[in-house]
Amino acid sequence: EGSTYSATAEEFLSGSPLSLTDGVFGPDGALYFLTGGRRLDSDLYRVSAKDYQKYATEKATTIPAETTEENKIRRTIESHHKPSTDALAAVWPYLSHPDRFVRYSARIAVENQPIATWEAKALNSTVFQEVIQSILALSRHGKPALEPKLIQKITTIDFDKLSPSEKIDLARAIEVMLFRFGKPTGSAKTSLIAYLNGHFPSGSNQLDRVLSKILVHISAPDAVEKTLTLLYNAEDEPTEKTVSASSDLIMRNPQYGLDIARMLSKVPPAQQTYFAVVLSEADDASWTDEQHKKYFNWIAKAFTYKGGVSYVGFIDKARRKALAHTPKDKFDYFNKISGDSLLTSSGNDLADLPQPKGPGIDGTDEDKLALLDEPLHNRDFVNGKNMFAASLCSSCHQMNGEGGNIGPDLTQIGTRFSQRTSWYIR
Repeated sequence: EGSTYSATAEEFLSGSPLSLTDGVFGPDGALYFLTGGRRLDSDLYRVSAKDYQKYATEKATTIPAETTEENKIRRTIESHHKPSTDALAAVWPYLSHPDRFVRYSARIAVENQPIATWEAKALNSTVFQEVIQSILALSRHGKPALEPKLIQKITTIDFDKLSPSEKIDLARAIEVMLFRFGKPTGSAKTSLIAYLNGHFPSGSNQLDRVLSKILVHISAPDAVEKTLTLLYNAEDEPTEKTVSASSDLIMRNPQYGLDIARMLSKVPPAQQTYFAVVLSEADDASWTDEQHKKYFNWIAKAFTYKGGVSYVGFIDKARRKALAHTPKDKFDYFNKISGDSLLTSSGNDLADLPQPKGPGIDGTDEDKLALLDEPLHNRDFVNGKNMFAASLCSSCHQMNGEGGNIGPDLTQIGTRFSQRTSWYIR
């Protein structure tokens, strides 16, 4: 499709449990994979297509996909991904090609030539896509002294006349420039703020993400207040239903299915979460106490959402970064309202641990292991979960999606190991 490829995913085999240990495609075109684990049977599977027999008697060959015109162009450009005297003349026109992968390939070819041969050409270009690719190329290979010239070039572009995708391309090129060359100063900084500030917020989730990062990073006067407003008001764009939302998938696997179900029951607002991370980096002294209060109240609320197993830890990292930018005499207050009391010492889980309570009798490991040889009756899973937490096993290990991620996930330990092995692992 165009100069590259597209594909669709299709599930063709599943099992529960299916403790995959290795897999390979054989010379006959079939997929071979192994399952097993410590003290479990190991099984070898062979998965083949219905017409596998034609591969069994002849060497499998790769059927080339149809080559498009764009693909031919990209491959020709790739032959110039090395220093050569004729590369610039051959690839420069393709910096503005409609296909983004052709543009990318052309830029890489330019970057492989001595910068002295194309720096002036890049700075003097008036074609928008050439300007974007030039900014990226000069940011990657030029010196920081170029930044004011690049900002001067950027601010000549009529932002309002750009398409939505072109606006994002421009903003991302600016982001790379700032990352490579650092924060601009003086008139360059003033010009860049004046150029972008009026376009934020834009109403586009994708564009607002990049603009918020840039404007907060260069301390635009009202960037914190604008981003705080989006932190509370931004809404996620509707997305297509993905395989992770499938009830069949959720019910199939006792470990990952429960993780997905919990997350889907109270999904964190992605756009707002993005702005929260952006604001955590804001070291601008213009923060007011009311703005900090508003921000940390949102962080405390964020701990009530259900994300992946590392979600709480990531939110806590943003919280800690933001706290580092608060006045020292207000730190304790903002730390409290941001939900510090909800967290464990590691910050990777919410603190709601029962107190440990012993069995009231002493015994050796062998005494306890003997219990595993007897039939299990009247098991109390709630108490078992409490024991897992009270003994702080959950600070390092996960069980059904809850706990830390420092040690191995123990959810399926009962299907992977014998009872005695599981005991020693604990």
